[in-house]
Order: sequence, then C-alpha cells, then structure tokens
Amino acid sequence: MNKAEFSKIIYDIMIGWKAFSPSNPNHIKLYCKDVKGLERPKRPAVMTEFVELGCLCIHTEKANLQAVINVNIQDDDTQWIDVVSEFLTIKFDNSIINGYFFEVENTKNYRSSPTLYFQNIRVSVNK
Repeated sequence: MNKAEFSKIIYDIMIGWKAFSPSNPNHIKLYCKDVKGLERPKRPAVMTEFVELGCLCIHTEKANLQAVINVNIQDDDTQWIDVVSEFLTIKFDNSIINGYFFEVENTKNYRSSPTLYFQNIRVSVNK
C-alpha cells in the first residue's frame, strides 16, 4: 500500500463523518493532498474553513501497517480551529476505526499571516 492509497482510506473514513459529509449543508471542506482529484484547489485567494489530510510516511510488513498522518486545519478564526481540532482529537485519539488504531501524537498551532492561522495534528496509525 502506498501513501495515496492509505490517504484515500483515511479520507473515506473522515468524509463519512457528518461534519465532513457533503450532504450536510454546513460541512467542513476536506481535502487530501496525496490523492489526485481530492487536492486543495490552487487559488490566488486565501482559503479558510478547511481541513487538509496527508500521509507523512507509511510502512507495511506482512499484515502489519504503521503510518503517520498529518491533519491541517486552516482559518482566520482561532476558535473555529480549536473546535474542529477538539472534534478530530476526540475522533482519532486512542480509537479503533475500520480495524486501524489511531493515536494523536501532538498538535501545534501556527500563524501563517497576520490574519490566517492553522493547526497541525499528527496522528500515528497501526493495523
């Protein structure tokens, strides 16, 4: 399994949650940088209120899988970022989803510009 295939599995898990489901009129935009067609659009305007998923590394040996995923939350409202971060941390930390064990390693806040912020959540995944 490669990064794109694994990222698509995690994307499919997350898109199944009501918060990210396109059928929810207030859904959070979800992008996946490793999967063609699911990447964040390259636009000259600054994008806000979105989550971007990526796979930092993946190692498979026989039936075992170890991976680290990266989840970035970007907006100009730090409270919105905190709410989404808390939601994702609750969903992922020490959870077993579709046979994968998720564990949040750390979170970091960044300021991209005077009015734009993002938070990075690093999650380890084992199967």
